Amino acid sequence: TIIIDTITINTPNEAGIVQACFDQNGNVLWARTQGKPTSGGGYDIETDKNGNLYTLGWYQSLAYYGTDSLYSTTGGNSCVLKTDSSGNYLWVKELRSTTINNNVNIGSSYSMSVNENGQTYIVGIFVGQLDIGNYSASNPSRQDSDMFAARIDSDGTWKGLRTISKANGETVVTLSDGTPVVSGTFYGNNTVDGTNISSYGDKDIFVGRLDVFTNIENPSEKRSNSLLIYANPNNGTFRLDVPKEFEHESKLTLIISDMTGKERDRMIVDMENLQEINLSHYASGNYIVRLSNGRRVYEGKMVVE
Repeated sequence: TIIIDTITINTPNEAGIVQACFDQNGNVLWARTQGKPTSGGGYDIETDKNGNLYTLGWYQSLAYYGTDSLYSTTGGNSCVLKTDSSGNYLWVKELRSTTINNNVNIGSSYSMSVNENGQTYIVGIFVGQLDIGNYSASNPSRQDSDMFAARIDSDGTWKGLRTISKANGETVVTLSDGTPVVSGTFYGNNTVDGTNISSYGDKDIFVGRLDVFTNIENPSEKRSNSLLIYANPNNGTFRLDVPKEFEHESKLTLIISDMTGKERDRMIVDMENLQEINLSHYASGNYIVRLSNGRRVYEGKMVVE
């Protein structure tokens, strides 16, 4: 049970993100929860000129937002939630860490900046691989964290993703011309767009101004993580349309999970094994299928009738 001033919210499970609005005297006007029934919370909240709310938060496993849902098989993913001035759901978008090696499934968003038109910048850290909309970034060391900065517009469209190696992004603000200024910490020797920087201790602080992120139309930088499964629905026997970048891989990992996040099967496969996969012993229902080479993960949903 959550009690906020005069409002009581009963949550039989986890509450997810809790939003509340107060008047100038501190009296609560409304309170809502988003992202139930999973464990989750909020990092940051800002508004645009129309009073819409943008909440930067996180969730675990299966989380429901309005009429939509997000699903994580890792320790937790970040998300951006937009609601109107009364807390009514508009949209939610995820920032997903999709590395299958559990000890590097780290993706955290720390700060957000929203201008009056709803243009939003987000900064944080990741280890392994990070997927944001059609944009992807990989941390080759898979050990130390890298910084990311991403832009999403008021309609929920991702507009770009930038990364800085061996750095943590902790704060972002947007200037009047729309350019973001980010700050955080870095360690070791690094090169950022041709500028060499070196830390003189364990970590040093940096401040940097980026140009305005715009939609990247280069196909090599704009990729989908969808996995094509056919036939779908099926009776448990199906084939995968192997992503082009996996065509020359000798060993791939295939993971089947149910909609609660419970892993049902994990198998090492090659191109010959993928010609036909038989899961006819599965009960009828919806399943999540993931195919990975250890660096990148493709995902699709399968229906067994």
